[in-house]
Amino acid sequence: MKIILRGHPIERMVERGVTEADIQHVLRFYSSSFATRNNSTELRAMFVNGRVLKVWIVGSVPLVEPVIIKSVAWMEIEID
Repeated sequence: MKIILRGHPIERMVERGVTEADIQHVLRFYSSSFATRNNSTELRAMFVNGRVLKVWIVGSVPLVEPVIIKSVAWMEIEID
C-alpha cells in the first residue's frame, strides 16, 4: 500500500522505534478505527509480541491510496 510520510510522523517513528513495515502492518490488519478531529482516523493493530500500534491517517476508512500518515505511537499498556 502506498503511504505518504513527511515531517511529524517521521520524527515520531524515529522517537518511538516504529518502522514503515510496522505502519504497513497496521494499515493491512487494523482491528479498530476511531474518527478523530480534523478529518482523520486512528487505526490500531496488535502485533505478535502483544504490542498495539496506533496510526493516525488523513481521511477515513475504507482506506484510499495513497494513505497520508499523520502520526504513530505504541499504545501504553498498564500492568498492575
